Amino acid sequence: MSEYDIEKWGVVTNDNVRKTPIIYVKPDKTFLEFARANEFSVMCEISGTGMGYDTTVKIPGVVNRSSDVPNCRPNYYKKTGQYVVTLDCPWIGYPPKNNGVVKFFGLKEKMDEPVDSPVVELAENSEKEDNKNEYFLPITIGGIAIFLFLFCVIMVIRKNK
Repeated sequence: MSEYDIEKWGVVTNDNVRKTPIIYVKPDKTFLEFARANEFSVMCEISGTGMGYDTTVKIPGVVNRSSDVPNCRPNYYKKTGQYVVTLDCPWIGYPPKNNGVVKFFGLKEKMDEPVDSPVVELAENSEKEDNKNEYFLPITIGGIAIFLFLFCVIMVIRKNK
């Protein structure tokens, strides 16, 4: 698969907690046929950004029109014709100088090199922080609920005395 210039970078949140990078590319007929053949799921090899996105590990991505992702923008798509690839990796920031290039591989296309291990998280610290905060809200809500329950029980007991 040939390389494509990354036109721009963006960031989205699916759960209002974890930030996920998106890249914009200008597709050609080959890319569109390739994306359709792979059911719009691709593996991305990014280079030239000068950041942690430049890895030899292929990053999973989902291809969409820029009119649909990150939100409904038919005029933007009509003006630019760009497609968006949502990367399945943590957001580590905008590239400082170059947007870089991306090379796509597909699930139905043979890859240049085998990928035996799962995708390595680009920002280990952000993943650890996500794991720490994952249970914070439910535990806090549960603690408040128990406190309110006990408070109500004590108030009922005092009133009945």
